[in-house]
Amino acid sequence: MRSGVLGFAIALILTACATSAASTPSDRVLATSEAGVMRDYDSFASPPVNIPAPPDSVYPVLTAIYKELGIEIEVYDPPRGEIGNKSFSKMYRLGSTPLHEFVGCGSTMTGPAADSYRVQMSLVTHLKVSATGTTAQTVLTARAADTGSSKGWISCLSTGILEARVNKALASRHW
Repeated sequence: MRSGVLGFAIALILTACATSAASTPSDRVLATSEAGVMRDYDSFASPPVNIPAPPDSVYPVLTAIYKELGIEIEVYDPPRGEIGNKSFSKMYRLGSTPLHEFVGCGSTMTGPAADSYRVQMSLVTHLKVSATGTTAQTVLTARAADTGSSKGWISCLSTGILEARVNKALASRHW
């Protein structure tokens, strides 16, 4: 009885703390339970890359990089400094790479959920003029759903590998 009361009190405190914390635009809810809400405040899994060229020269290169990755460009907005795709779905692999290499969505009885669920992703590179040319920041966000159930979407975390692949491809170009 005493442990039940203690557990309830801890859950109540955690829930109160979680609900009283102001959510910011960059946080993501990872999980919810009776004990509270788990959030991720690290919105960038990969550091920005500096390119010694103006943004107008970087856009065509990024278009080619996204094409090499098998990601169709749906967002091309130079005034806002954005290029990428904010909503595309993959199952099992992106190109020849298993999805769990790029996103962590938990595990199933058969292995990483990202390799068996439908994964909806957003991969967008943000370009900003810098003193030496352009700063490029690529951001991957994802969520996954088990196509065999009606449980809904689960949040996924980026491993940073896909963003690093974009950064490496950008940095390896001869500017």
